[in-house]
This record gives sequence, structure tokens and C-alpha cells, in this order.
Amino acid sequence: MVSLVSLAIPFFFLLIGVELLASRLMKRRVYRLNDSIDDLNCGTISQLRGIFTKVITFGAYLLCFAFGRETLGLPELGADRWYTWVLALLGVDFAYYWFHRWSHEVNFLWAAHVVHHQSEEYNLAVALRQSAIQGMFSFFVYLPLALVGVPPALYVLSKEINLIYQFWIHTRLIKRMGPFGWVFNTPSHHRVHHGADPKYLDRNYAGVLIIWDRMFGTFLAEEEEPTYGTTKPLARWNPLWANFDYWAQLVRQARTMDRTRDKLWLFFAHPGWRPEQPEPNPPEVRGRALFDADTSPARKAYLFAQYLGMLVVTVGLLFGGEHLDLAANIMLSVWITASAVAIGVGFENRPSFAWLEATRLLLLPAMAAAILVPMLSWGPTAMAAVGAAAGFALLSLLPLAVGWLSAPAIASEAPDPSAAE
Repeated sequence: MVSLVSLAIPFFFLLIGVELLASRLMKRRVYRLNDSIDDLNCGTISQLRGIFTKVITFGAYLLCFAFGRETLGLPELGADRWYTWVLALLGVDFAYYWFHRWSHEVNFLWAAHVVHHQSEEYNLAVALRQSAIQGMFSFFVYLPLALVGVPPALYVLSKEINLIYQFWIHTRLIKRMGPFGWVFNTPSHHRVHHGADPKYLDRNYAGVLIIWDRMFGTFLAEEEEPTYGTTKPLARWNPLWANFDYWAQLVRQARTMDRTRDKLWLFFAHPGWRPEQPEPNPPEVRGRALFDADTSPARKAYLFAQYLGMLVVTVGLLFGGEHLDLAANIMLSVWITASAVAIGVGFENRPSFAWLEATRLLLLPAMAAAILVPMLSWGPTAMAAVGAAAGFALLSLLPLAVGWLSAPAIASEAPDPSAAE
């Protein structure tokens, strides 16, 4: 079954294009092609992971739900009752707040979450920049909802509503929202959360309701617009590197420690922890230069075209993967991942791009066969649905093509101190 988030992806692209064009009309530049493609590639790899792990994550919820009903004798809450919907929506948002908070306070969880914070921009594309690993840790916090009887379908719907809500708050173009922001998360509140400035670190963890931050002492109102990104910039556009860089840092740090207990505790400690040393003060980041590379217009156009091709295959897999066997799903996922890596390395102007791109193109015939041959046996409804989704996704990217490809390679607007006023 196709998820609500997957169905929303074409609309996400469309709104990204609207934001890009609106920012141009406002004479503000808040997008860069290389950075935004990396955001989308990270989100793509996260979606691919979900294809293979949702059996585990959703299966755990089903097991807890059955345990609560059959072993503990707890009643199932009816999905037709208003209070069940309130419990599901509030419960998911409350659980999200705490897991999100722990993801900034515990090293191994931060290693899974940091991907979402690595972009030095702040726009709707950043909302789609998701970790490929985090979902394998986060599903545990929602299991109490299964025990108390929230139906599995309602749980999934509540999680997807929570995630979709968070898309629109990733923008610099909306200022403060008055009384609405007393209760709900807003772009201003979430800009604080993405700030790398010392005073903005570890603040505003909310998903939908900002009241959790107000209740538990983690709320901070936006003052001057933040400096976005992490305190130590990733300085790469390789989505696989983005997902594993911090894990590699932790392993390297553990190897420098003498005591086994310190090596183990490092993964559970707060980011920045060192044995028997005071935690260092966060570095000042305001005014730092953004990571970029002077990519030629011809290469930009080529990489964008390759991204469009990769997008069509990704949409086909997300909407038609249930009609394919496991081998085909794996083959397509590998090719899409290889494409994302090659595109990112291409934007970095690294010498390895040539052989990565050659390998990816050599795999193209096998990838095409993996999806086109099985499609011959699909019914007209399935083929029409996949074709419509892919076509809409491509059409929604037209504003992005106009905006991105007409922009200089190295260009971005610095944070505007007046944006919080």
C-alpha cells in the first residue's frame, strides 16, 4: 500500500517550486541547486530504506497491539471515536517530541538524526532531507500507543499527518505568526531548531504542537535569524557520506580512548562529551562561509537531467514496487542510490565522478529491464497510477528547473537579521 507521504511527494516538489519562484519575486535567494539536490537525494535514500524495513517497524507495532489485546486483555480503541483520534494525534506528537529531543542529547541517536541538520540552507527542500537510519530507532517510542489500543491504521495515519505538517515550517519566507505560534510549531520556531548558533542549540523540538517545548523548558523564540547547519559543517553533497560521517567520527573517537567503559559510553553520551574533560563550548558560527563548488553550467544541467531520470525511476519504485519481486526492488534501490551518490560527487567536482558515473550508466540497462519487463504484466490501473505520479513529479519540477539552472553556481542569501521581526 502506498503511504500518504509518498502520495504527497509530487505536491512537495510543486510547493518547493512555488517557494523558489516566490523568493525570486521577493529578490531573495534561499536555494542552491547542489544543496537542494543533496537534500532530495537524502530523502530518496530514506524512502528506499523504508521499502525494506517497514515490515520490521510496523510489525513491531502490530505485535505490541496484539500483546495488549490478547495477553493483557486491554480493549481496542475504536477508530470511529473522536477521542481515539485525539489520543493518536497527541500521542504521536508527544512521542515525537521526546524522541527528537533524545536525538540531540544522545550520540548514537544524533548520528542517525544529524542528516536532517546538515544543510546550510533553510527551505522546503530541507524538510525532505531525512536520515536513512533514524527510522530504525524511532519506532520504539510509539509502541505504548499500540499497547493502549490505538488501531495500527490510525497510528500510521497520525504519524504521516505529523510528518506532512512539518514540511511547511521549513521556510525563511514566513515570519512570526502571532497567537498561532503560542500553540503550534511555526517556521520561526523551527528556524531556531535548525540554528547552529550556540544560543539556538537544543531548542524547539516540537513536531506539530510547540506546547511540549513550553512545558518542558526547551522553547526559545527566534531573535536574529539563525546560521543554519551543524556546528561542524559536513562540506559534502554525497548522501551516503551524509548518513555515515558522524558514525565514523564516533568510531574514530572511541579508538582514541583507553578505557572500554569510555568507548561504550561515548555512544550514549551527549554530543561533544569527552572522558574526564569539561564539555567544550560550541563554536561561534555566525558569518562563516557556506560550503560550495564552482560547478560549470553545462555540468549543472547534466546533473539536473540525471536527477530527473533518477526521480522517474524512484517514483516508479515507490508506487509500483509492490508489483515487483525482491530482487527487482533491490536492483532498483542500488541503482537509485548509486545515482544519488554520483550526482552528489559530480556537484563536488571530485575526480571520482567520472568512474562513478560510468558505472552507474553501465548498470542502466539492467535497471531498465528490472522494472520494464515486470511492468508488461501489470494491469492498466497500476501502470496509469505510476505513470501519472511520475509525470506529475516531473511537471512539478519545472519551476525548479527554471529557478535553479538560471542561478549562479555559488550564490546564497545570508541570514537576514530582520527576518524574525
